[in-house]
Amino acid sequence: MADVSGIRAVLRAGAHARTRTRTTGASGASGARAAGACAVGLALAGALAGCGAGEDERSGLGRPGGTLRIVGGADVEHLDPASASDVHAHGLNRVFARTLFATRSSNNFEETLPVQADLAEQIPSRENGGISKDGRTYTVRLRKDVRWNTSPARAVVAGDVVRGFKRLCNPAAPSGYRDHYIATIKGMESFCRGYAEVDDDDAEAMATYQDEHSISGLKATDDSTLVFRLTRPASDFLNILALPSAAAAPEEYDRYVPDSRRFRRNIVSNGPYRIASYEPGRSYVLEHNPAWRADTDPLRERFADRIQITLGVDSADEVQRRIEQGAADLSWDRPVPVPAIERLRGTAGFAIRQTPGTGPYLLVDVPDPRVRQALQYAVDRTALIAVFGGHEVARPLHTLIAPGNAGYFEHNPYPTPGDAGDPGRCRDLLAEAGHRNGPKLTLAHRDEHEKIAKAVRESLGDCGIEVTLRQKGGDLTLISPDPDWYGLNGRSALAPLLDGHPDPRVGGLAEDALTARNTARATGLWNQLDRLVMQNATVVPLVDRAWPIQRSTRVRDALFLPSARTYDYTRLWLADT
Repeated sequence: MADVSGIRAVLRAGAHARTRTRTTGASGASGARAAGACAVGLALAGALAGCGAGEDERSGLGRPGGTLRIVGGADVEHLDPASASDVHAHGLNRVFARTLFATRSSNNFEETLPVQADLAEQIPSRENGGISKDGRTYTVRLRKDVRWNTSPARAVVAGDVVRGFKRLCNPAAPSGYRDHYIATIKGMESFCRGYAEVDDDDAEAMATYQDEHSISGLKATDDSTLVFRLTRPASDFLNILALPSAAAAPEEYDRYVPDSRRFRRNIVSNGPYRIASYEPGRSYVLEHNPAWRADTDPLRERFADRIQITLGVDSADEVQRRIEQGAADLSWDRPVPVPAIERLRGTAGFAIRQTPGTGPYLLVDVPDPRVRQALQYAVDRTALIAVFGGHEVARPLHTLIAPGNAGYFEHNPYPTPGDAGDPGRCRDLLAEAGHRNGPKLTLAHRDEHEKIAKAVRESLGDCGIEVTLRQKGGDLTLISPDPDWYGLNGRSALAPLLDGHPDPRVGGLAEDALTARNTARATGLWNQLDRLVMQNATVVPLVDRAWPIQRSTRVRDALFLPSARTYDYTRLWLADT
């Protein structure tokens, strides 16, 4: 497609929006179909309902003690909060690196959506004076008595938050989220451009650049007050401030090259746990941070004495075996294997949690709209649902925006009987386009999408389309976005799906939605964009997928963090300790 809309520029930070490179849960044997009590249980918004064997209510009986044992495969790519963006890094960083705002862990997906105050004492609004009338200035006041685990313990101040934002653009390990801030905060772009010229192996030079250069749109007016000035209103700015990379940074971090070995050995905590030991690629041990106080933290608790993370266990089957046998409590980075889902349904410790908008989707780079529409009718979504483990784990998706995200509304512009595809309608459209014998197309996919790609190829073959699979550069591309947040997340979730879109109206609607003065207006605009993209048929939504997760039977009151794909390590407790 010709890029005439500039959608990537409009959704600036979407260049980062994670696409799934870890195990997706579709790599196991296909055909497992779970048809139990919550098989087609949908939330009011239309999303897959979280299913957890009736154990979603907290007992209120939490008691301290014990070691939480987490096991999995790969280490995080980046441990430094400024540069960490792995899904499992989110769950880890939450225990030692606090941000101005965050979201609450819960097994009720709707409760995880609102942005909550973390280091900030309250959510800024126009009503309380925290947001200016023109939507371009945000004033944030810090919570009192939050402390670093330095010796002696030292208060977290506004200057630490400014330092954290400056570190996002460091040349050694820049944040994958930095474009979100460049797109919104005045002066961030020029600050980052200059920082990129600094020696990426010289900690002193980087600290000097940070000290001698400012971000014009971010000021600490005193130790407890921050003022952000935006280039234009941003309806999702609080969501951006709640990203894990927007963490405060102590002055000690200026001594080290960001995310270097020395940095990783000297991480300072202001959360309930601190990193007591770390062996790269092998293990973490986290222990209590003595400087943390529960009355200063509205989002975290602390029950386990220690958190032990064991790495190098790459097999999802082995991780599952250890949890079921009581040798581990949680998976670090592996979902429940697809073949095990039906067996586990209804058992203690097994649950399916909502993660809407993670796809996969099929991007269509074909000029003839009739061929694009034919592809919409060709796809057999029931076959794809089987790949993921059945209707508890995936449901048909007919819209660009998934249930649970702003702008979603249930409509099906290309209905097929039972969502199994309509080869007859597909052939009719292909014939109108002059392809009576069916076109030959290429389908690009990643290794972890192989089973999905084969299922798509088979359903397209039923209407005469010959599909050749390849690793990159196809007429069709399978993509699984990994939204940086949920709810009002068009900036993050939609950019990978709309890059180079041929209709200039798409870029205009996206820009209007991002600069809308209120959520209701932004939601309506994303809704319009969804309808337009589906009318153009340049994206084929395939399924809305959930996340199967297992915990050991001694883990109690576990609460889910959708963006981290795991339970909140700080709020669960261990029985029989």
